[in-house]
This record gives sequence, C-alpha cells and structure tokens, in this order.
Amino acid sequence: MFVVAAGGVAVFLLERGRRRLVRLVGAAGLAGLGAAAFLRGADFVGTDDSVYAILHGAAFVLLFLAMLPAPTVESAALLVAPALGGPAGIGIALGWVAAWRGTRLFGFALIAFGAADAVRAQTSDPAGDVAVIVAAVVLGAAVARSAGGSVAGRFVVASASLLALVVLALSIGLSVLVTNRLTDEALDRAGVQARAESEQVALQRTRAQRGANYVTNFLANPAIQDALRAAGQPEARPGAVVAAGQVLQKAAQDLGSDIGFVALVRAGGPDAGDVLDALEVAPGPEGVGVQGVPLPATDRAVIAAASVTRQALGGAPASDFVRLGGESVIVLAGAPYEPDPAPAPPLVSAVAGFRISRGLLELIEGGDTSRATYLVTPTGVLPSRDDAPPLAASSLAAVRERVVDQGLELRQRSSDGRYTAAVALFDSAQQQVGALVVSGSDAAVIGTRRTIFRALFSTALGGVLLALALATAAGARITAPLRSVTRAARRLRAGDLGARSQVRTADEVGTLGVAFDEMAEGLEEQAAALRAAALEEAHLRRQVEGVMMSMIDGVIAVDLTGEVTAVNRAAEDLVGVPADAMVGAPVSEVVIGSDNEGVAFGDRLTDLAPALSLRGGLVQPDGQSRPVVLERSAITDDDGKPTGNVIVLRDVSEEEALERMKRDFLANISHELRTPLTPIKGYSSLMVKRELPRQQQLDFLDEIHKSAGRLERIIGILVDFAAIEAGRFRTARVPIDVPLLVEAVVARWDGRSPDHDVRVEIEEPLPEVSGDAEVLSRALLELVDNGVKYSPEGGAVDIRARAFDGRVRIEVSDHGIGFPPEQLDELMREFTQADPTSTRRFGGLGLGLPFVQRITEAHGGRLSATSAPGEGSTFAIDLPAVRP
Repeated sequence: MFVVAAGGVAVFLLERGRRRLVRLVGAAGLAGLGAAAFLRGADFVGTDDSVYAILHGAAFVLLFLAMLPAPTVESAALLVAPALGGPAGIGIALGWVAAWRGTRLFGFALIAFGAADAVRAQTSDPAGDVAVIVAAVVLGAAVARSAGGSVAGRFVVASASLLALVVLALSIGLSVLVTNRLTDEALDRAGVQARAESEQVALQRTRAQRGANYVTNFLANPAIQDALRAAGQPEARPGAVVAAGQVLQKAAQDLGSDIGFVALVRAGGPDAGDVLDALEVAPGPEGVGVQGVPLPATDRAVIAAASVTRQALGGAPASDFVRLGGESVIVLAGAPYEPDPAPAPPLVSAVAGFRISRGLLELIEGGDTSRATYLVTPTGVLPSRDDAPPLAASSLAAVRERVVDQGLELRQRSSDGRYTAAVALFDSAQQQVGALVVSGSDAAVIGTRRTIFRALFSTALGGVLLALALATAAGARITAPLRSVTRAARRLRAGDLGARSQVRTADEVGTLGVAFDEMAEGLEEQAAALRAAALEEAHLRRQVEGVMMSMIDGVIAVDLTGEVTAVNRAAEDLVGVPADAMVGAPVSEVVIGSDNEGVAFGDRLTDLAPALSLRGGLVQPDGQSRPVVLERSAITDDDGKPTGNVIVLRDVSEEEALERMKRDFLANISHELRTPLTPIKGYSSLMVKRELPRQQQLDFLDEIHKSAGRLERIIGILVDFAAIEAGRFRTARVPIDVPLLVEAVVARWDGRSPDHDVRVEIEEPLPEVSGDAEVLSRALLELVDNGVKYSPEGGAVDIRARAFDGRVRIEVSDHGIGFPPEQLDELMREFTQADPTSTRRFGGLGLGLPFVQRITEAHGGRLSATSAPGEGSTFAIDLPAVRP
C-alpha cells in the first residue's frame, strides 16, 4: 500500500492535465494514505489509534476534493456528514459521491479503503489485510489510469508496480520465514514443557504406592486379621467390613492430603476381589482435620476391576493410571498384606490413590500464567485453572485423534492463535488413558515479530522513496521531447497543418520528431487529393446502391470472414430477415437451406472457388422452404485478389409450381386416357380378328361404349375446366327442380356398379334453385363417382337434399375409406390425389373436386366436406334457393 501511495504522489506531481492546486491536494491525500500505511505496517500504531484515524480521514477528504470536477457547497456539506462515522464512514460516503460525480476508479478506491477500515475495526483476522490489498489494487488501477496521459507518469507507475511486487514478495517471504521460525521455537518450548509435566504426573504413581503400603501397617492387629479372614462367611461379613472401615479411617486421617482415597479388597476364597470398604479423604468437622467418607459405588467397581488391584491380589505391588468417566483419570496403587507366618496367600490388598485434579495440574505447571495445562480424555477436558482459556475445537479434536487415540505427540498452532503441545499418558500396558496438553499464548511471538517488522519497514521506506524519486526525475527528463511532439500533434489534429515539433535530438525521440515533421508536410499535399477522391467515391457508391436496391433478385455481399456486409430489399423479402439483423451476421446463419440433392448450402456460401450456381430450398424463419436459384461469385479488388463473395437469390416458386402442375397433369392424363382406351382397343381388336357370337359381340360393344363414355367424360372435364380457368365458361340460369335433378343423376348412374347402392333422401318441400341443370348434374355425378370409387368394399352412397336458411343443401355421403380433415384444402387443388403415389389404388385426374367446387361457386354456392379415416366422407353443395 505504501509503494502504491508513493507512486501516486509522483504521478500527481508529474501530471499536466490538472490545475496545480488540485495536483498538490491529490498528492497530499496519497501521502497521507502512504504515511498511515507505513505506521500501520511497521506496527507503530494500530487501526484503532487516533493518529491512524486522523491520517486516513484527512487523506480521504483530500483525495475527494482532488477528484471532484468542481467542488461545491454541497460537496463541502458531504465532507462533514460522514465524519461521525470515523474514517470508514468518511471513505465510503466520499467515495460514493466521487464515483457518482467525478472519477469512478478513485471513488471506488475510497469506498474500498473505507470498507477495509470497517473490516479491520470489526476483526483482526486476515480478512482485514485482504480488504486493504483489494483497496490498494483499486487505488493502483486509478493511479495507473490517471497516468495514462503521461509517459513520465506511466514510467513512474511501472517503476512503482515493480517496486510493489518486489516489496510484496520480500514482505511475504520474510513474514513467512520469521513467523515460521518464531512459531517453531514456541512449539518446541511447549513440547518440552508438556513432556516435563507428563514426567511429573508419572511420578505421582510412587506417591500412591507409598499410601497403599502405609495402609498395610494397620493390619497387624490379630483381631482385625481374624475378622478379615472370616469375611468369606456371610454371617461374619459385617464384622469384616467394620474392621476394614476402622483400618481405612485411621489410614485416611494419618495420610490426609497426601492421598485421595483408600480401599481394602479381599484376596482369598471364592469372593476374591470383593471390596470390603473404600473411603475418600475429605475435610472433617471443625477440629478434626480430615476424615474418610464412603467412596461411590461406581468408583468401587473401577477399583475392583483395575489391573493394579488384580496384581496386588496375586501378591505383587503395582501402580498405574486408570481412566474414569468424563475428564477423570486416577493414579492407583495396590499393596498385598501377607500375615505371619509366611509364606501364605495374601489376606487382603490395600489400594490407595488420588484423582489427577485441577490442583495437581496447577502445581506441576509451576505458576506460569502465560500458559495453561489441560488433561484431555475421550469425553472430557480438565484445565489447570478456572481462568484458563478453553481449547479450540480444532485443537481438541486433533489431540483426541492423534494423542489420545493413537499415542502420538502433537504440536500445532490453533485457530485462536495459541501454541499447543500434547503428549500421551500411558498405563502399564502402554495404553493411552489421556493426554497432557500445554497451551500458551502467542504474545511473545507477536512482540518479537513486531520488533523485526519495524526494522524492515524503516529500511524499506528509505529505499522505496529514493527509487521513486530517481524514477520521477528520469521520467521527466526522458519525456520532455515527447511532450513537444505531443503539442505539435495536438495542433495538427486541430487542423493546423503547419505545426512542427522542432525536436532534433540524436536519439529515437529525435528520429520521431523528424518523421513527424515530414508527415505533416505530406499531409498538406494529400489533403486536397483525399477530399476529391472521397467525393468521387461517395458518388459511385450512391449509384451502386441505387442499382442494387432496384434489382428484383436478392443480392447479399459477404466479406472474407463470411459476415454479411450489404443486402438489398429483395434479399430481405426472400430471406425473411431485416437488413439490420443480417448485416454483420455470418452468412451461414442468414442464408439457410440446401440444394435439390439435400446438401446444405453451408461453407459453399463463403468459398472463394469458381462461381457457383445451384437450385435448392431457402428455409425462412417460420420454417417454410422457398425454392430458389442461388448463384455465388467472388468479389475481387483491382489486383484480382478476392475480397469476398456476392450471392444472388432468385425466387423460382412460380416456376416450380407450374413445372409441378405440368408433371402432375401429364402423369394423370396419360394414366386416365389409357384406362378407357385399353378396353376399347382390346375389344375392338378381338372383334376385328375373330368371328364372335352375336351376344359376345354385343357385350364387347357395350364395354366399348362404356369406355368411350368414360373417355368422353374425361375430355369433357378437361375442356370445361380449361374454359372455367380461362373465364370462358358460361352457365344457363333457369329454375331447377332439385328432386328431378337428383332423380336424373341416379338414373344416369343406375347399373354402373352392382356392388354399390345409391340411395336418395329428400325433405319435402324443396324450393327451386337457379342454374344449369346439365352442369349441376355433372357435378353431382362426380361426387357420386368419388363415393363409389373410394368405397372399394361396396355399400351405400346416400344423396340427401334439404332446405335451410334460404338455401338448398345437396349432400353425397359414402361409407368408404375417408380422409384426414386437414387434407381437404389440398384435395381442392388441381391435379391433387388423396394418394399421390404412382402405385395408388384409385385412378383419376385430380380434377373432380376442383371441378365440382368451380361449378358450385359459378352458381353462387359453396362446397364443404366432412370426413375421417375409415368412416367415409360427406360432400355438401349449398345453393341459393329461388324465391317463389
């Protein structure tokens, strides 16, 4: 932070874009930040010190005044308002105003420093240092941006940045090195202390053994021995317990504070291991001193089961550590009593011991209050003093895992800044019963580190200031000629083509000055030619744009990167995308489609290969495909070098439709004409070549007659349809009796298909309609023919007639294969079949329904239909009724 602030001071002093007073104010503000950073970094003051607060607050105010474009009364009021919140409030408030009204980066830097002060005021964690580093980075960015207009400033910024990196690297390295070294020494001291205290705790086993041996001195009384021997008999046990209690009470009063509890355990007989009595040493009534009180049953059970007791019952004295519940660990010792005459099995085992208490831990830690000793078990922690700080959760977990569970030593620095060392307490079987922990504060480490850092910061201060002073002087000297060239360039930009730099030094800057002057001379000569060329180019461009916009084909220009550079109105209509959306977009995302072989346009639109011409489908934004002819050719410059492509799109929708209609018509007409011609030719050929009976000749002639009728019907439909499409079809307008019209249609159909039954249903009375009866009957015959044709399994074809709403409806229904409702509009188009494949089951020109629709519309009526696959179809002709 100090290096950034010092570099900023140099940049403000070198800058020429601000008034001198503003530069001095800004430099003073950065100097205040640097001084505060030095005092804080060298640990001369803390963040809560008044000197630090005054320096930071004053620095914030000065930087705020330097950054505002024009200080006002409102700005002065804003200086006083946040003062109640200390430097953090001042920085945040003034930074907000500066970012809003002045320079954004410096405003953000003030906000960052205010936030860093607020974080430091709340916590001493590294979060405060991280916040300061972020604020320093933002301030450095603001200083660098401020120096962007000055080469000298950039030189100083580069030097300061390098110094900042060096100082930061050295600071981090030295800080880590010193801190690690001091930390290791503190941990070593804590480890030595933990081992020493664990040895003192181990010595307490000897103390407990002396207590157990002392108890045996009271067992020499023959009466007591006799009572203890009879303890195995139920009737004698009360006397044995009384005798044991007398012995233990006397021992407890004699031993006093040297022991915690005493017990007698029976050795011989089936009840070996039976605790006859167990007393805990406690303060007695006034004037008595100490006395023995009964030991809790749970502790008696632990004594009976302990390995020490079992060894003593076997005749061998022993001592050991035994873990109770919670944080309790006891030192236990056993001594067998063997009455005379020897050898004889032990009569009883005397057991003595005491708990490892807080007083014992405080005694072995030696009165050093800078550290604390703890006894840690799997389920509890016993500190040496009431005021001992609790172990950190992470340290406690590590002690239990590594020391209590695994028997290892532990040295670490906990999250609360304390140095912790722990060693395990082992019983005689080398099993861990707990851990002895020594934990001390890091006050000594912090003090030593503070002293070292003050010396480092003081040394770094002089070096950084000297380096920045040299960088500032060097930058000013180097950039003097550059400033001359800059002034001349600004005059030239303002239109003064006679501006010259007059720099004639022998270095690179002098070469730049000469080149600049030569360039200014050349600009004067080229200015007139450039203006004339620009006018001519603008005229040609307007002509080319006018021609392109007037073309009926779509034109799209593409550069070498494949992006669209220009389009005309026809291209907008064909592609379906506005010009402003196409220009600048990749042509492969605008012109989407594929050729007639199904190969996508893709990269062929941007290839610089020879010209391309193809037919295909252009996919529009709504998903519809429009048939086009696409032609692509390269755009070249005067040297023949490709600079892009021009793509021409021609809409061939009408051509495709006409071509499709022609193909469909030729296919259908050839098929339909062959159908009646085949029996005509076949039967006539037989009659010419053979002598046939009269009846067979009549049958053949009848088939020839029917086929000729079908041929005549086909030709008639074609002629009438052509006349309708050409507008030459005329119909007579006379009143028509609808029932008679229907009966005539049925009569003409009768006998044509023995598998189909044509039924008639007429709702009387029916009004007359106006029209041409012959033409209408042909339309009805087409509907009946369709009903029969699309009912291959036979069945009824129903003709119904009724009146409604001033109209007459004539319906023709079948029970055949039907068709999907959405296919109706398609079937009404010319040359369209329900099954368009070449292998369709049902013949026809595809003109039947369009013919009926044209006839109906020519009579002022309307054709409608309802159908479903497998359920048949119903076609209805609605004609206007003739008013009576």
